[in-house]
Amino acid sequence: MKRFLLIAMIALLTPAAALAKGASEATIEGPGLDGAVVIPGDGEGGGGTTLGRLVELSGFFPSVFEQTPNPMLDTRPDVTLGPRYVVRYVMPGPEGQKSILVQHVYPYAKPYPVSYTKPGQPFWGATSQDAAVRRDGQHTFGGWYVSTAELRQTLAQIGLPTRPPSADDGGFWSSTPNLIGVIAGIAAALLAVGLVIRHTGKRRPQPA
Repeated sequence: MKRFLLIAMIALLTPAAALAKGASEATIEGPGLDGAVVIPGDGEGGGGTTLGRLVELSGFFPSVFEQTPNPMLDTRPDVTLGPRYVVRYVMPGPEGQKSILVQHVYPYAKPYPVSYTKPGQPFWGATSQDAAVRRDGQHTFGGWYVSTAELRQTLAQIGLPTRPPSADDGGFWSSTPNLIGVIAGIAAALLAVGLVIRHTGKRRPQPA
C-alpha cells in the first residue's frame, strides 16, 4: 500500500512535459534556405540529435506545456530580432494523432537569439484556437523564450548562414526598418517629381 501511494505521489509531481512526447519531426524555412529544410533527429529531449538540441534551445517544451519555474515571457524581450525562421513541429499524440505546432525562431537576434510560440495552438485532438484555453493541457502555453548563441550554431549545421542573410534573400524580417534606406527612397521620389514638374514647365506654347 505504501509503495502504491509513493508511486502515485511521484506521478503527481512529475511535470507534464516529462510525461508527454516531444516532436517526432520538424522542418524549418526562411531567408537563405531553399524552401523547407528537414531537421534531422527526434525531439524527445536531449542533445543527441539536431532536432533534440533545437527542442531544448528553442524552449519547445515550456512553450507547449506550462512549467515551473516558467521561463516564458508574455512580452517581447528587448532585442533586435532580425530575420524570422518558421519551424513546424510534428507532435504525435497519446492516441496516435499528429499535430503541427508552429514556432518562430530568430537566431540572429541581438544581443541573444529568441523564439516565439503563439499561445493557444491546439494539439492532441483539440480544435479550439482560443488563447484563453491555453492552460487546459491541450493548447500551447506560448510566449517568448530567450536562448543562447548555441541555437544559432545548431541551426548553422543544417544550412542556415553563419551570418544574418540580407533582406534580398527572401523571408520575413522583423527588425527595425532601415531608416537610411527609407529616407533615400523618399528623396529619390521627390527628386523624380521635381524633374517632371521642371520638364513640364519648360514646354510652354509658342506665340503664333
